[in-house]
Amino acid sequence: MKEVEQILQILKVTPNLSSREIGKLIGLNRQAVLYRLKKMGIHRDRNFIRTQNNTNRSYPIEITDVANQLFLGSILGDGTISKHSRHNKSNLNKNSKLSMKHSLVQKGYVKYKEGLFKKENIITHYSEVAPGVTKPTYIAGKLIKDNGSCTLDTQKNIVFNKYRDLFYTDYKIVSNKIFELSELGLAIWFMDDGYKHSCSYYLSSDGFDVQCQNILLNMLHTNFNIKGVLHKARNTYRIYIKRESRDTFTKLVESYICDSMLYKLHEVA
Repeated sequence: MKEVEQILQILKVTPNLSSREIGKLIGLNRQAVLYRLKKMGIHRDRNFIRTQNNTNRSYPIEITDVANQLFLGSILGDGTISKHSRHNKSNLNKNSKLSMKHSLVQKGYVKYKEGLFKKENIITHYSEVAPGVTKPTYIAGKLIKDNGSCTLDTQKNIVFNKYRDLFYTDYKIVSNKIFELSELGLAIWFMDDGYKHSCSYYLSSDGFDVQCQNILLNMLHTNFNIKGVLHKARNTYRIYIKRESRDTFTKLVESYICDSMLYKLHEVA
């Protein structure tokens, strides 16, 4: 009776889960779930269920503190989150994935992140494109050097939807969830989008509007006691870590910086 009650409760909350997915939630195999559904007189459209879910995408996985930091740091940096449905006729249960694309020169860093995700039991897919394969890119009429690229995609899963919903409208925004950022997340953000200046550091936050960047400045001061300001860069702004906070910033992130990114750090005075 316990399993029957659990199945009914799951169907009430998430009616589109497959029998296999329901079984994983309560410790039964697919056939055992189907048997209990039949005994209860519940018949479901198998083809419809297939268009809504699959085990890898919709079965909830645990978001650990470390995984949360990997998502937050990557979203603030070069990461993007997109939603996908399993079937082109499906408007339900879309599942999200995090994609992180970098120059092939940064392959060591991408592999470092791949290892961090693996430790948190999040499946990822790594791919790379050699230099000269893609079409030439021009910015303001200037040819951009093609160093190739490497991409790390997480699995698609329903639990990642919250990040998509929090950080995207028609464009990427800043959610109050960034106040959960810890030293690891800060280091990921810096390795993604930060660089060393003669006196301190910059964070290339110009992908966000000024209002969002002010929230980021507030978070840096609240979470880490780091003082920063916005510096104009052409028609946008980016975050500059004040020189007085340079050593504080360095000490916070240095233990999380992978070997291939150590060149970005100042030595502590």
